[in-house]
Amino acid sequence: MVAGVVMISLFTGSLASTLTRNQMTVGVSEYNDLANVSIGVVEGENPMSLVRNKGLSAAGYSSLSDALFALSERKVTTVVHDEPVIRHWLRKHPQQAGSIGLADFYLRKEDYGIAVSKPKLSSERNELLDRINLALVRLKSSGRYDEILHRYLGNQRN
Repeated sequence: MVAGVVMISLFTGSLASTLTRNQMTVGVSEYNDLANVSIGVVEGENPMSLVRNKGLSAAGYSSLSDALFALSERKVTTVVHDEPVIRHWLRKHPQQAGSIGLADFYLRKEDYGIAVSKPKLSSERNELLDRINLALVRLKSSGRYDEILHRYLGNQRN
């Protein structure tokens, strides 16, 4: 099946592979520091390939919860994962949030998209695509988009 992809840059600046680190651990402030620390990643997720493609080794965990619990228990020094997902997890697990902090740099920024199937005839418009685009424009222009991000992800870095 061929799918048309609409790239939405609404998440630019907020969706990134980022680092979490133990609040008590000093020494992870830039990319080069990663060679000297133990890294945790979620097996099969994008950040795992990012870390390994940069020539770094990492311990694999079956879930973000497992990786972040390992971090809070100091089994690893840092965890690489998508920042919004980490922020959401920290909001849902405040007891661990006090011992985990986000590093001040990104490894890679990413845009996310929504895929919808193309119409059968190239001359036809895709109503679903039009409705998605309109809803996104309305959410963004009304300020509701930012409210949703803040509600679920907290303060965002730009």
